[in-house]
Amino acid sequence: MENQRGSVKQICATGEWVDTVLAVVSAGKIISLDKLGDVYVTDPETQESRLINQEKYTLSQFLFGTSEIVYNIDRNGTLYGTNVNDGTRKQLSEYANYKSAYGASCGENIVTIGAKSGRPFLTNQEGEVTKINDMDYSKTQFIFSGTNYFFTIENNNLYATDPYNGECKKIGDTGAFANTKKGAGANDKIYTLETTGVIWETDGQTGVYTKLIDHSFLDTRLMFAGNNKLYAILPTGNLYEINI
Repeated sequence: MENQRGSVKQICATGEWVDTVLAVVSAGKIISLDKLGDVYVTDPETQESRLINQEKYTLSQFLFGTSEIVYNIDRNGTLYGTNVNDGTRKQLSEYANYKSAYGASCGENIVTIGAKSGRPFLTNQEGEVTKINDMDYSKTQFIFSGTNYFFTIENNNLYATDPYNGECKKIGDTGAFANTKKGAGANDKIYTLETTGVIWETDGQTGVYTKLIDHSFLDTRLMFAGNNKLYAILPTGNLYEINI
């Protein structure tokens, strides 16, 4: 029953994630940043954890996970990439280049939305930046990761944007995401926690949505996805893995 869709499993000990500030999945591992600025790599199968390196990530305001690299953007707008396997860290931008309002991973790249311009930009693993389109994303309420698209909610509507040709289209019914409280994206599907405590899965191509779980995760503090799993960290410091 453990692998049944919607089944829930606790990862690590009760309360162990209480100091976690940010978390993503990268290289099949859970990457988490704590209040002290330490980044940990946790294997969700063995539940063993280790420091990614000896550096401090105290200024980080965003984390993005890809197949091998976890990216972070500091509050000063500098972008870094860290190899999950060996912990090597590389600065990928000049100071203040990434004063971003929002961001998400998209395949092996990251998408950021300028805090002032509202324009979306794509950054590859070498730190090369291209503008995706000239649309204004400044009213974005949420941004979710994808494989071929990145997803945004604006005015309670869900949109999918192709980061390579800039095409943007509305997904699903108008106003369908009015009750969204938290969310995450994986495999071009979107997982949203509503104010009712229900978690829904929405297909990023068709807009078809299905209920994933009825259990109340209403007080979820952090939500992220990867490994065909959805993860929720509660204020108690408990981390739960939900099979998707």
